[in-house]
Amino acid sequence: MRYVKVCPRCGHQNDEFAESCERDGEFLGMVPASIAPDTTPESAGTSAGEPGSSDRAEDQSQAEPACGTIQALYLETESGTAYEIRSGWVIGQAHPTSAAQVQLSGLAGLNYVHRSHCQFEFRPDGWHVIAVAQPEYTNPTFVNQTRLMPGQTALLRNGDRLVLANVPLTVRILEV
Repeated sequence: MRYVKVCPRCGHQNDEFAESCERDGEFLGMVPASIAPDTTPESAGTSAGEPGSSDRAEDQSQAEPACGTIQALYLETESGTAYEIRSGWVIGQAHPTSAAQVQLSGLAGLNYVHRSHCQFEFRPDGWHVIAVAQPEYTNPTFVNQTRLMPGQTALLRNGDRLVLANVPLTVRILEV
């Protein structure tokens, strides 16, 4: 029995310990390993592209995600902790008076993150981050070194670097 991680983007079966897809480089850190399908006698000894093999699965795996595909958003810390984000949720520093749905704690530099630092929205074109306007705006939100002004929105892509004040997070978007 062998375990694999199936790429959510292209469907390629990767080694169970792979960090990224061998075919398209998609992040696999949040993908659970699963039991690899058994090899049937008819397909034993052949691989895609060889005579007698079927390229049908290969063609399907390279197709673009269908319209309406659900995208899951995670923010990953440098230590590997991942926070799941849902549309409409706010992220901020953990505090008894914070109304943020995702409350960060135990991270270096966290004392500079607002209690309601930024909000996330899923729109037809993908995930967006919005810098929440603060009464005394002092601690910025950055996406890939571009500073967002209060109320400003930025489209997020898989692998983007999101920095809240000086707390770095990596954006992970998975097709589910």
